[in-house]
Amino acid sequence: MMLIHAMWLTSFVTLPVIESHPETAQSLQIDKPFPALLDYSMSLDFENMDVTDHGHIPYVIILVRLLEEWKKTVSKVVDRY
Repeated sequence: MMLIHAMWLTSFVTLPVIESHPETAQSLQIDKPFPALLDYSMSLDFENMDVTDHGHIPYVIILVRLLEEWKKTVSKVVDRY
């Protein structure tokens, strides 16, 4: 909203200030994704994907997929000890 007050040759313009950055960072919760997100991220075949298609995957999908693969490798290492 913009407020303009004009009187003869003088005018005043008032613009509201909107805070664009929140005070606290929001959590993406990629360590506990909801089931549909996890299923979708695990169903993609990155190795056989075209470069253009791979470039259009949202970054959070890639992060969820890699985190799940990392959890599997870490659990194997922990089970050995």
